[in-house]
Amino acid sequence: TSLTATSNIAGTFTFYANNRKIANCIQLVSATTTSICYWRPQQIGNNYLTVYISPSSTYAPATSTPFLNN
Repeated sequence: TSLTATSNIAGTFTFYANNRKIANCIQLVSATTTSICYWRPQQIGNNYLTVYISPSSTYAPATSTPFLNN
């Protein structure tokens, strides 16, 4: 499964599933405003997904609103 995060600024993206970092999706550097994480759910059923974005400029870091994937 691919997860895509889009921001209005470039930076590093870290993807989370159920408040745990997704392996191979930690601090993905993006020179554009989009980052893609390839992920295989480790549990069947509901998964709460979030992404943390650390901008490469002077903007403050941000965490997305949780998204329920079921």
